[in-house]
Amino acid sequence: MGLGLLSLTAGIGGSSFEFSGFSIHLFSLVLGPSAILIMVGTFLMVGAIGFMVVMKEKYAVHIVMPDEEKDVLVSQRRDYIMTVEDALNRALTDMFNKNRKGRNTMSTSHR
Repeated sequence: MGLGLLSLTAGIGGSSFEFSGFSIHLFSLVLGPSAILIMVGTFLMVGAIGFMVVMKEKYAVHIVMPDEEKDVLVSQRRDYIMTVEDALNRALTDMFNKNRKGRNTMSTSHR
């Protein structure tokens, strides 16, 4: 988007180019450097805006371990990710609190 804005600005405001003799002949149109920069800038701006509209935000549960990092869950629903994150944080907090009280963190059951 920045490149499009820069090109658009240069095309609108620039009449002193190094390529002032440069032009493109397209059918019966003659496009000078300013017109070319305006067209390229407009194309880049429209493309960037279209890309931002189409692109959707994604949220993830990101877990960092000593040897790797992973996005274990990715969703477009922020509330779902926040619920999972809160549950994981509560589970870890409960586990650490049990360790401090001297309880076992793992248990077995008979089937």
